[in-house]
Amino acid sequence: MDGDRNGERLLGLPSPLRRHGRTYTTNGDLLSIPGHIASIEYGADGQTKRSDYANGVYTTFTYSPTRR
Repeated sequence: MDGDRNGERLLGLPSPLRRHGRTYTTNGDLLSIPGHIASIEYGADGQTKRSDYANGVYTTFTYSPTRR
């Protein structure tokens, strides 16, 4: 999805989001948001594998190979 939302550019393109501490991979995938998301880990296929949150909680993700 490309476009603007509340004046912010999406997909990790040069935008005000970068100036607010959010970090992205070179592919434009979100890596962290200070105070909210400590880190996000992606698999080789680009799917989210794990999200670590600022409060110490984490979520792991698994995906069915037949439902992609």
